[in-house]
Amino acid sequence: MKKEGVWIGFTLLVFLLVYCIPAKGLAENENITLNGEGYESTIFNDTTIMINESLIVVPGISLSLINTTLLMEKNSYITVREGGKFFAENSTFAPKNEKDKWCGLDLSADSTLINCKISNGDISIYYGSVYDNTWACVINTTVIGGSISISPPGNTASITNTTIIGGGVFIDGGEYVSFENNTIKNSSYGLDLLHTWKTTIKNCALTSNTIGVRCWMSHPTIVNTTISSIKYDFYVARSSVKLVNTTFDENKIYFEDYVSKIILPDKTLTKEKGLDYYFFYYPVEVIGIFNLCIIGVAVTIVIILCVIFVKKTKRGRTRNQTNVRRGEKA
Repeated sequence: MKKEGVWIGFTLLVFLLVYCIPAKGLAENENITLNGEGYESTIFNDTTIMINESLIVVPGISLSLINTTLLMEKNSYITVREGGKFFAENSTFAPKNEKDKWCGLDLSADSTLINCKISNGDISIYYGSVYDNTWACVINTTVIGGSISISPPGNTASITNTTIIGGGVFIDGGEYVSFENNTIKNSSYGLDLLHTWKTTIKNCALTSNTIGVRCWMSHPTIVNTTISSIKYDFYVARSSVKLVNTTFDENKIYFEDYVSKIILPDKTLTKEKGLDYYFFYYPVEVIGIFNLCIIGVAVTIVIILCVIFVKKTKRGRTRNQTNVRRGEKA
């Protein structure tokens, strides 16, 4: 009987040690220092984490941060590789020293940020070779002193109810990117779009940026958005932009070429045709016109010279005849 009691007690002790006592890194209100990669699937809750160099989530591993503060050393970074999962809610990402810049978050498709704050760090969303209908989501998040970029071949990403201050949003090749209810301000470029064909911008405010929207070979649709910029509301190159119920200044549009256009419900805005337009689109005709002009000028000069020569010749003959008559009288 005593042996059975000892055995039961031993079993309970092992159970408590294994299942009830949290492993290092899972305890609440504990400061943790991480460096390197290959961490096991983990949930951090109410924790402060120091990142000295890097935090890398490898394929097959998931990392969740709830009410967690991450203090980043200068030039440190967080990377979620393709196949890894990342979730952060009500968490803060900030440099250890307030004025330092860290390298930011490099996120795979299966990553989510909700109600987070990122200071002095960028968010980069990239897509690898695997497409499994996962979305990278940034929701109700504030980014200060950093930017958000979505790189090709990124097909699925959602940025919603997010504020970006001091850094813009760059979308390269985003075919199905949802961008709604966001604010971008105090940046060089609010939205910088490259090769975006089906991107729709809805219910956003782009204010106090040097350039509100810059489009390169893109065809976005912008709906219910306010754009108020310092220099240009739109900088358009080889692009067409469709606007619906969007506020902007028509005097703050720069068209880099004559094929670009901004399509409004009642009209289409394009670059005014100047002399360079005819040189670019009708070089043969322009050259022909200039040749005719040059020939005309040359003929005119020849005619004028001939008239001058004839007049001088007549004057000379008149003087000679006068001198001859005077000699005969003498």
